[in-house]
Amino acid sequence: MAKKRKSNKKQKPKTQKASKLQKHNAEGYLGDLKHIHSLGLISDSKRDWIETTMLSLREKANCYEVTFAEYLLKKKISFIHQAPFIFSGKIYFADFYLPTKHAIVEIDGEYHQGFTQEKYDRFRDECFNGHLLKVVRIPNAMVNNEKDMEMLLKMEGLLK
Repeated sequence: MAKKRKSNKKQKPKTQKASKLQKHNAEGYLGDLKHIHSLGLISDSKRDWIETTMLSLREKANCYEVTFAEYLLKKKISFIHQAPFIFSGKIYFADFYLPTKHAIVEIDGEYHQGFTQEKYDRFRDECFNGHLLKVVRIPNAMVNNEKDMEMLLKMEGLLK
């Protein structure tokens, strides 16, 4: 039986096509850094941690976040994905911050249905509301139903 010879040619790594969200994040990176710098007087190490964490969260974006981002881009609504905020010294990351709407949109999976997580989410929402930011929570299932999602966003005053 003949052995297969290994090719000396190096195979090119397969690259995934960048999503529209990844492109948006890359193109808006400098503006997003301005947002981080607007958080107030924080140490360089904390600022670096915030930036690193924001980038890590962006890399882990799930398909629902990607779908929602593509919807926002289609509607020409500006946003910052995984935007950091500091309230009373605690750092929170919002799935989507819509600066022109003064709103936060959270894309919620099943994880958010547990009692402990729901309680924590209510606390976070109160922190955002206390800083005059509206919070809209969209379940994963609704993200795939553009009609229902659009109706919710209109009811919440984020769309006309």
